[in-house]
Amino acid sequence: MNGHPQSSVSRIRPDRVWLLLLVLPMTFRTFTFFPVLSQLQEVWNALSFLYFLLIYPGWFSRNFKITSAFEWYIVGLIILAPFLTALAAWREFSQPFLYGLLAQRSVAVIASVLFLLRGMREKWITLRELERAMLVLAWGTAVLYVATKVTLNPANFSSYPGFTLGAEEFAFQGYFIFFGMIYYAFIALRRQQPKYYALALLLLVCGVQKKGMRQGLLFLFLTFFFFAYRWLDGGRLLRLLPKALLIFTVMIGALFVLSPDSTTEMAGKFNDLFTVILAGNNVEDPSANARIGESAIALTGFVKHPLLGNGKISVQWQGGTSSVLGDYFDANDVGLLGMFFSLGIVGVVLYSGQFFFAYFALRRIPGDYYSPMLDAVKGVLFNFGLSSISNGAFVPDVTILLIFVLLLRAMREEAVQQKALTLEG
Repeated sequence: MNGHPQSSVSRIRPDRVWLLLLVLPMTFRTFTFFPVLSQLQEVWNALSFLYFLLIYPGWFSRNFKITSAFEWYIVGLIILAPFLTALAAWREFSQPFLYGLLAQRSVAVIASVLFLLRGMREKWITLRELERAMLVLAWGTAVLYVATKVTLNPANFSSYPGFTLGAEEFAFQGYFIFFGMIYYAFIALRRQQPKYYALALLLLVCGVQKKGMRQGLLFLFLTFFFFAYRWLDGGRLLRLLPKALLIFTVMIGALFVLSPDSTTEMAGKFNDLFTVILAGNNVEDPSANARIGESAIALTGFVKHPLLGNGKISVQWQGGTSSVLGDYFDANDVGLLGMFFSLGIVGVVLYSGQFFFAYFALRRIPGDYYSPMLDAVKGVLFNFGLSSISNGAFVPDVTILLIFVLLLRAMREEAVQQKALTLEG
């Protein structure tokens, strides 16, 4: 397999990596619920909106055109998504239009993708620098989360919604850790080098406290074995299974030694999850039981407004969604059904466009092009596709997904350059 072309292995500029270490966490909204840092996230949202409103149009006018359908899609998403959801909530719940727009203010962060797209096009930043920054963030956030868990008591931060789960554990966002896990696991899978499995396992142990890990672990293993089936022949796949079982056993054992209560609780949540999904019976976990009632609300609302949905209710208006509907409801809890409730068919199709751009970018990458980054991005996008069915992640995490699509497109261009250099040689 071929590696990176010369243009991509040039010296990595530390100042650009440092810039990305500031931009990427804000774009991924990594510290949205952290004390103090939540205000910084709101500032970043405003700066992203101002970039889209004031700076980006000036650059566009100088270049006279948007250079790709992907760029048009991002611009359309920033403009249409808040407008449609605000309109739907005004029609169904009489929520003032301004409240509906403010409830979707995080959509402004998508403008950061336009900034990164321009930066890569103008060679301000390179694919290799993005790769380095994301790996640094994987290890950096892993160390931060473990240190926070060891040194701080979550009960002392119960006044920060979203930072803790019921004041019993921290609710960290783990996308960088998740990327690092897949990155190293897939290198090990390709090269059969155990040290990379060890790195992936270490990140996995550090990331088990991230929000949504109950389903995240399941989808992570499904992603790993899907690509193992794609890449390995029958003999190597059979030899991998007992190794994977041993690694999984060691991981569970290590987790139980480090945090026996959390491990036992996670096992119970897995049992509750499958009981609700497969049998439809109530269990002791109230969050699992709530899915049944929320599914009924979502289905009723979607049937009522199938095209544009019911919009998103601001927490600043009449107490938020639960007060307006008269019952607890979070669209993300019921996944794709919840997205149809909020956005309708039109909105779901609009947000789903990111997967089509990812698919077409993948189809244009030559089969003989290889990089660990390409494998990792494939794994992340595949996992997002799986998890979006259960938690609708492709809507609230649209900015994150768009960055991975941007990386795919950058690797497609790199593959073209590599082929041209080969032909010239």
